[in-house]
Amino acid sequence: MFMSKDKRYNTKSLYFPNRITKILKGILEHPLTVIEAPMGYGKTTAAREYLSSAKVNMLWQRVYDSGAAGFWNEFTGLFRGLDNDRSQSLAQMGFPEDAVSIYKAVQLIEDIKLTDKTVLVMDDYHLADSPGLNSFIEHLAEHKINNLHIVLTTRFVKFQRLEELALKGCVLHITKETFELTPKEIME
Repeated sequence: MFMSKDKRYNTKSLYFPNRITKILKGILEHPLTVIEAPMGYGKTTAAREYLSSAKVNMLWQRVYDSGAAGFWNEFTGLFRGLDNDRSQSLAQMGFPEDAVSIYKAVQLIEDIKLTDKTVLVMDDYHLADSPGLNSFIEHLAEHKINNLHIVLTTRFVKFQRLEELALKGCVLHITKETFELTPKEIME
C-alpha cells in the first residue's frame, strides 16, 4: 500500500470516537461511574486516556481478588498522600462491615477536603465480587463527596441499588454498547 508523505499516521496514538469521549466527560458530573463491558472492549484504556487529559488528581487501584483486607489496605493507602492521618484512621478501622462503620469511613473520606477534582479508579472491580464492598461504594456515591468521583471498570456489576442511584443522578452506567463501533466509525 502506497501512502503519501501527507498521510502519515501515528500507530501509537489511540483513537476514541467523539461520542465515547463525550460520554466519558460524565465521569466528572457523577459521584460514581461504572464502565461495564467484557474483556477487550477498552474500558481501562479509555478511562486512563480520558482522565490523563482531564487535569484531575487520579488515584488508581487495581483489584486483584475478593479479599476485603487486601482491598482495604490498598484503598486506604491511596489517600496517604492527600491526608496521612485520615488514611491511617481508615486503615486502622478495617474494612467497614456494617452501617455504622460504613458511615464512619465515609465521614473520614469526606473530611479529607479534596481541593481538586479527584478521581478514584478501581480497575477490574469485578474481581472484588463482594456485597459488602458494593454497599460501601453505593454509600460513597450517594453521599456525593465534594470533588470525589469514583470510576469502576468491570466485566459485570452486582449492585443492588444501581438503578435507584442512577435515578438520583449518583451513577453514570456505561455499558459495552458504548464501546461498539458503528459502521461509520469503522470506515473513518
